[in-house]
Amino acid sequence: CLTNFLSEERIQGERLIRLSEMCSKLETEYEKVLPFYTSSLSEEELNKERANAMEPLNEKLAQLMLDHLPLEKFWQRYNKVQLEHLCLKREKTLLLQENERLRLYLKQYLDEVSVSDESFRQQKLLVVLSPSLQDTAATERRDQKRYVVQEAANVVHKQF
Repeated sequence: CLTNFLSEERIQGERLIRLSEMCSKLETEYEKVLPFYTSSLSEEELNKERANAMEPLNEKLAQLMLDHLPLEKFWQRYNKVQLEHLCLKREKTLLLQENERLRLYLKQYLDEVSVSDESFRQQKLLVVLSPSLQDTAATERRDQKRYVVQEAANVVHKQF
């Protein structure tokens, strides 16, 4: 039972490696994993790793390493995708924060430029009406409907 399971796993692994080799021909330059990547190990860790590599391997361990050698490329690709995923999540978070900040700036700007009865009463406008005109203008504005007006300096049309 266990041998059947392991042989099926081996067959699926070999199939995965063949598919990986077929797909590698279709990869773009950006998607390809460079074979000589820089190590993230410190000098001390590298020296320890070299010392371990010099030790004689028993035959069983050597055979296991040779059997799993084709999967090394797969794990490099997998790890590259994981790193890209983390980078994109980080970038998304930063963009969401920037979006929120820009929305706040826009709201503050629109609050500052909007004209209301309260802003006329406070007389902190760029153009201040005389007091007699201010009272009549305020009553007229209360009776009128309010419309939102947006101006655009440049209009861009989609061209098909």
